[in-house]
Amino acid sequence: ADQTITADQPATSYSCSASSAGGSAGPVTVTVKRDATPPTVTYSGDAGTYTVDQTVTIACVAADALSGVASSTCASNSLAAVPAYTLAAVPAYTLALGAHTLSASANDNAGNTGTGTASFTVSVTPSSLCNLTTQFVDGSANYRRLSASRQAAVDKLASAACQEFATIAAKLRPDQKAVLVAVYKVVVAALLPTGWLSKAQATALPNLAGSL
Repeated sequence: ADQTITADQPATSYSCSASSAGGSAGPVTVTVKRDATPPTVTYSGDAGTYTVDQTVTIACVAADALSGVASSTCASNSLAAVPAYTLAAVPAYTLALGAHTLSASANDNAGNTGTGTASFTVSVTPSSLCNLTTQFVDGSANYRRLSASRQAAVDKLASAACQEFATIAAKLRPDQKAVLVAVYKVVVAALLPTGWLSKAQATALPNLAGSL
């Protein structure tokens, strides 16, 4: 009997045979798999918005239920600021401020193509910039050499400074905020030669402060 296959299906066997007065032939069996559905490309872990003191971890997964994934670009997602990375624990401050879009495609073994995207935004706020500064200081060799009690004292001062910085910055006029940012940049410059910040950190922080 003729067969018409109009829906996706896994490997399915079809057999036929014939017989007559002269004898019989078969059965002959063929296996048909139909996959007209594109593979899926999905992103997980995207928070949508990140401040500079946070970490971005977004996973890309390509899947196909029938013929299987032949290839995908999930592993080569890239942004202009950081080429060719897979967004596994990427510090948000290393990315450009503003909107970002990740996109990937996948091909299955039946020749279908599917795509997926994920979008997120990186922003800087007074509190997140202060938190990032504290993270850098706490990760320095100077900080690690301190006793536990002195580390706690430094953390307490930094926390108080962050809260004050965020409160004041929110109430200031643009010209007043510019003065505050200028003072912050002076402080950052002073932390570099004393070993509390690395050169890269001391460069990144003033640039972020200029965007407040």
